[in-house]
Amino acid sequence: MASSGEKHRSHMHVRRKRWHGEPIAQLLDPNAYFDAVLLCIWDDSLGPCIRFCAMKEQHQVNKDSRVVASLPKLTLNDVLAKGIAPEAIPHEVDTKYLRFPGSEVEVACFIFSANIDNTPKFASLCLLKQIASAGKNPASYIGVQDICHDRATTIILNLCKCLQSESTETAFEDMYVDLKHLLLVLKDMETAQTRRVLFRDTLFKPLIFYDVRFLNRCLTSHLETSGMSVVVGKDVNMINLYLNTLTLFLPVSKRGKCRPAQEGKREYCPDVVVQGLHFVDRTPSDLSELHQLMLESCHPSTVIDIDHKIVAAAPEERQYQFAQQQDTAERLFQEVRHGSPLVEKFLNSIVSPRDPSFRAALVDNFTRRLSRLGLIVIQFTIERNATPDAPLSHASKLELRRWLRLQDDHDFRVVLATVLQMDSQVYDSIVPDYQLSAEKLKEIVA
Repeated sequence: MASSGEKHRSHMHVRRKRWHGEPIAQLLDPNAYFDAVLLCIWDDSLGPCIRFCAMKEQHQVNKDSRVVASLPKLTLNDVLAKGIAPEAIPHEVDTKYLRFPGSEVEVACFIFSANIDNTPKFASLCLLKQIASAGKNPASYIGVQDICHDRATTIILNLCKCLQSESTETAFEDMYVDLKHLLLVLKDMETAQTRRVLFRDTLFKPLIFYDVRFLNRCLTSHLETSGMSVVVGKDVNMINLYLNTLTLFLPVSKRGKCRPAQEGKREYCPDVVVQGLHFVDRTPSDLSELHQLMLESCHPSTVIDIDHKIVAAAPEERQYQFAQQQDTAERLFQEVRHGSPLVEKFLNSIVSPRDPSFRAALVDNFTRRLSRLGLIVIQFTIERNATPDAPLSHASKLELRRWLRLQDDHDFRVVLATVLQMDSQVYDSIVPDYQLSAEKLKEIVA
């Protein structure tokens, strides 16, 4: 399985000698979302210059030397004017966007400091795209930019970490591999139309029969992991039916971060909220590798195998963060064997109405109900003066669950996930931030 974490360096041909101003140059895939990638630095001897560049062959951006040549100075002047030494803000990433109307080029710039060529330097990672092609679907463009910002920041932090122990050329090679994968994923998402999900594209459309128990487990786990889900299977159309169904339960702001399945594509992207992966012949090792890759995501996720009717999820936020620190997903993902009674009741009610407009109203009512329950939990927690340092007591949690009729653990976890999205501080006041030992983690996931 290809991944953003793979470090294949055979395609790179870099010079292993002291740098004298010649940038490392690479070609971008013609299908990449951005048209050019530049890494600019401020060198004490050479001033503002380009240290690494990757561009599409014979693209318009390449021909416009004015834009490319001006980027090092434009992106780094502000931070230099502040008079701060680069080592004073290590690994801090700032973002700015530039537009060149005459050239119809937009640039996303990520400014940071790192130990480049064995010297602390200010640097900027610049992603260039012609706005003419992006302007066709502004909403899609904005959603893609959100994911681009999250992943580019992570790639930069990984680059800074790698530069502490590896040569500059080696660190750039790893960064280039990660960027290539990201740019292809963004291209897939640019053409995706998952934002506007119609009922005829979901499992709730009329005259379709689905396994209520299986869908209950899928939707329960999807809600418990705050809408982060991966759907895998052999049939692309069926994968996307499940994917679109899960997307209905996402806030509108997150629907732009969904990626439908495509024939033969099984690359995982950690910043996509809901995504479909097409596995023609899935093996147990494929799933284990996918679980390991999913540790790159900031939050726990659900994995839904529609062919084998298996739903598995990472534990709650705190245990997941511990697994990330240990960098191992072994035995982390637990199979979800039962669904939420709250979700089951909703699914049974939505089967009856034949008119899709009634079904849409039922979905809207269900998501609103979860939000109302979340608000009640938040208010209850605040009134009890609970804080992350003095979390809600076990007795108070039992009282709250009885009052809201959330005695089932899955029901309570679904509402807690809603609280996490609404107010993370209140969530921390309910689920305390405790450190798990390796022995305790093994005991939990065994």
